[in-house]
Amino acid sequence: MNTCPIITSETRIIAANAKEFYAETVRILSPKERLRLAAMILNDLTSSNEGVDFSDSWSNQDLQDLTTFTLSHSENPHEPKKKKNP
Repeated sequence: MNTCPIITSETRIIAANAKEFYAETVRILSPKERLRLAAMILNDLTSSNEGVDFSDSWSNQDLQDLTTFTLSHSENPHEPKKKKNP
């Protein structure tokens, strides 16, 4: 059961789809082609009509994005610690 109202199954599916797309499609490209793709994406984002919201308040989508990112980059306290190579 999902007890956190911020994280929805839709958010997890979108994140999984992006990771899957990256792993299956983008990662196999050469570094040069990945840079070209990144430039195309950034150019598309900067030319879109959507403005950047500079408000100090957090929308529900902002909270979802932050929570998804935080959980995807956090350590599981119940998982055994991995030894670091010296």
